[in-house]
Amino acid sequence: MSAGRFSGHGGVCRVRWPLITATKLRWGLTVDPAESEALKVYAEACETTVVHYNPAP
Repeated sequence: MSAGRFSGHGGVCRVRWPLITATKLRWGLTVDPAESEALKVYAEACETTVVHYNPAP
C-alpha cells in the first residue's frame, strides 16, 4: 500500500480530499488546469492528512 501525506482537519480532510486523491493516485489519473486549482484549495487545509491507496494493477 502506498501513502501520500496531506494535513488538515474537518470533513474535507477526512472524506473528500482522501477519496479524490487516492482515486487519482491509484489509477494514475491526470487533472486539467481547473481541477488542479480546485484540488489545491483542498490541499491547503489537508497537508498532513495521510492518504492510503493501492496502485491499480
